[in-house]
Amino acid sequence: SDAPELPRKFLAIGTEGAHRSESDILKIFDVAELSNESVSPLSQYRGFEGIVTAMAFANRSSHIAFAVRSRADHRLFIADAETLQLHKIDEYDHESAWIELDTDSLQTRTNPDASPGITSLAFSPDDRVLVAHGRYKGALHKFTKWSLNWDESGTFVNAKKSIKEIENEASPLIQESGSRSIWFVQSPTKK
Repeated sequence: SDAPELPRKFLAIGTEGAHRSESDILKIFDVAELSNESVSPLSQYRGFEGIVTAMAFANRSSHIAFAVRSRADHRLFIADAETLQLHKIDEYDHESAWIELDTDSLQTRTNPDASPGITSLAFSPDDRVLVAHGRYKGALHKFTKWSLNWDESGTFVNAKKSIKEIENEASPLIQESGSRSIWFVQSPTKK
């Protein structure tokens, strides 16, 4: 996280869960405690056969948006980074599980036919918009926008998904490389 007004900074680590088990797939740490000999997460999210496919910190609050691909669906959450009080803002059912059991080796592997769902997320500079890009079914890629509402104290209230999604059947709409694949560009304000 990098919200300049906030006294604390956070580090989030998303991981891949195991086949047929529940595990911590998102851990959030206080950056100030990372130099300690022993470090424990402030909060964590557990998922059954889950994987975190994308995450982004808000720019003006201690909130995080993250997408989780589980066996049959993916969900998009906004949560307070410290308490991980969750607000589910989207859910999409997939045709294929993202992991499968190889019956020959009895090892799990990523299902090549499965779509990951949301793979990139970004908050607008004022945190009033959240955008996502991802692959949903076959080669169908979508770019989606949510309008976000916050109360006066900076607590998340709700989200409204845009009716219009930009879709492309052939290839991704953006190149997803690096840690920030979506950027917002603002024109300078006049004085």
